[in-house]
Amino acid sequence: MQIDLTGRTALVTDSTQGIGAAIAAGLARAGARVAVNGRSEESVSAAVATLARKVPGAELVPVAADVAGEEGAGRVAQVLPRVDILVNNLGIFGSADPLEITDAEWRRYFEVNVLAAVGLTGPTRAAGEGVVVGGGWNAGRMNGDEQLLCGRVYGCDHDDPNPGPLPARTYAALVGGPLDGLLLDITGFRAEELDGGVALATELSRWPGGRALYAPGDGEPRTPGPGTVCRFHYSGDAP
Repeated sequence: MQIDLTGRTALVTDSTQGIGAAIAAGLARAGARVAVNGRSEESVSAAVATLARKVPGAELVPVAADVAGEEGAGRVAQVLPRVDILVNNLGIFGSADPLEITDAEWRRYFEVNVLAAVGLTGPTRAAGEGVVVGGGWNAGRMNGDEQLLCGRVYGCDHDDPNPGPLPARTYAALVGGPLDGLLLDITGFRAEELDGGVALATELSRWPGGRALYAPGDGEPRTPGPGTVCRFHYSGDAP
């Protein structure tokens, strides 16, 4: 079924990559004017260019703003005084025992996953009617077939028909943090490169255009490739 959203304006938060980018593409194909959001001008510009190639003729609005804060929400309201469809895709989570998460981290989860979404409803209310989808509120570790990130390779495009590992490649499983469940292609890495860990660009970092840090744990077992040969554990974020 093809839905006609011609004349409607949609905002998808955190839509420069992954599920957010896929949602933005679907809305654009349905005829909506789509606002692409991320925290840096560079990531938003790149995402808009990619989406324009995939959906020729799409009307796209770049919105570089950290919507987790009041300043970012204000920026959105300036660029988009009216929004008919709001998809709150932004959400953060960590792979940890709930009892081990600090009070400060719980507050950060609530501020980003809940309060930020509420703060963005102003333009939707201005439309008089509209649709609000709270995808980011469901951020968290999912089980079984619902683990949408599990088994995907970091860096694969959101609509890649084969986002999983390839038979002749070697991978590290990412554990914890914003990229938990993804696989990192480490084919050709030397031992010293693996020991040094990696800094992976992600919109879910604490900083706009930031990176999530992953490295093997002390004594982490490593098997010969190809396939998934080791695990890289999340240790924090860097600008």
